[in-house]
Amino acid sequence: MPTITSFELAEALGQIHESLVKDISQSLDEWCIEATKCASGYPHEGSYGYVLDRSLFNKVIHALFSVSGRRSALEKWDEVNPPNSWVYKNSLVKSHEDLLEGCIGFVYRITYKDGKKYIGKKIVVSERRLKPTKAQLAIRKNYVRKELVKIPFAAYEGSHDKEGCAEILYKEILYQCSTKRTCTYLETDLLFATKALFDENYLNQNISGTFYDNALDGILGNAYI
Repeated sequence: MPTITSFELAEALGQIHESLVKDISQSLDEWCIEATKCASGYPHEGSYGYVLDRSLFNKVIHALFSVSGRRSALEKWDEVNPPNSWVYKNSLVKSHEDLLEGCIGFVYRITYKDGKKYIGKKIVVSERRLKPTKAQLAIRKNYVRKELVKIPFAAYEGSHDKEGCAEILYKEILYQCSTKRTCTYLETDLLFATKALFDENYLNQNISGTFYDNALDGILGNAYI
């Protein structure tokens, strides 16, 4: 689960308004400890306090700003940290600039508040063929001119049917890839490894449009383990 330490929480608050850290960082750290004991049941082993999951973290921010009447600070926070942002290795990913260099797609897992999950892949850079210029055609008649196009993904919430889904808890990027082939392989590997088609906690209904929940109807002899 994507997490954040109480130190990072206070530091993030400071980015919005420096005086906030001085006013509430101590009580906030105490709140983090108690909240985290209930939410996750384990302490952070580092020197920065206790771990707070990012969903609870955002609730803390909203509660603090709402109670203190700091609406402008709350609006600023939502602008900097939009709801349901993607997370990669505990860092927010809000645009292509936050992805690794050369990334054209990623494999993700979306977790909902009722515990349901969905694994998928998202291509974020595509090639578009353009009409060759006269100069390029002079070089070669079949000259291929291509352009890389960045595909928006910040608000993306998966390719599955959303009807009946609970509210999103968090969106996690598991792997970043430089080729579509790698993206597809890792997505498929994860779906098989988690037995997503046969686990009621996963919303995936097929693997690559080839395998469905009846894929094992033809098994003979021993049951599938």
